Amino acid sequence: MNKTTQSIIDRVQFITKDYSAVRWTMKEMSDWINDAQTQIAQLVPPSASQYMVLTLAEGARQDLRVIDPDTRWVRLMELLCNVNTTSGVDKPTGATIRLVSRPILDSAFPSWRSVTPTARAVAEYAMDAGNEFVFDVNPPVVAGTKVYAQASVIPAPVAVLNSGKTALDDPNELFGLPDGYDIAAVDYVVFRAFNKNANDQTYAAQASAHLQLFQAALGGQAKAAS
Repeated sequence: MNKTTQSIIDRVQFITKDYSAVRWTMKEMSDWINDAQTQIAQLVPPSASQYMVLTLAEGARQDLRVIDPDTRWVRLMELLCNVNTTSGVDKPTGATIRLVSRPILDSAFPSWRSVTPTARAVAEYAMDAGNEFVFDVNPPVVAGTKVYAQASVIPAPVAVLNSGKTALDDPNELFGLPDGYDIAAVDYVVFRAFNKNANDQTYAAQASAHLQLFQAALGGQAKAAS
């Protein structure tokens, strides 16, 4: 279960000894916690992965940013299967979608992208090594074709403050990433707090130490995800 946002703030204030949010305001805490979510999701995409139905555009070339412009995408992880819609309900019960290498597909079927998009199901897909938001589906599909996918997205904002900006609006609010990533978030927020006073050598050294702890906490996972 995800840890609460309040627990992250409590640990940060214990480390900084700023229990009343005098030196570092709650507004800053809120911003930095959300920055931590973004940084962690981008460095370790599986930390923010979700299963979802994607409604594809017409043709072979697909772009997550076009499919849903309002979502803060990190990357596509996997297409799993086609979606069957029964009585208006989408179900991930269609045929499995196979991952293929684009160079191999291009070599075997050089003109596959130019096929008239009439298909309503995807047989295989290829990732774009140079763009984490883009992928190709084969055969080219009609607009509205649905697939079941795993993708990584930036979590929704957390650390929402009360009207006076003095405390969390909901002390039971959950951090947007799974249990364990709150530890890295604490070090990231402490780094940002101490780095604000980096002109002081003591604060600069403490900021550097917590940045290293943040990087170490994610290092192995970030390498595995890359």
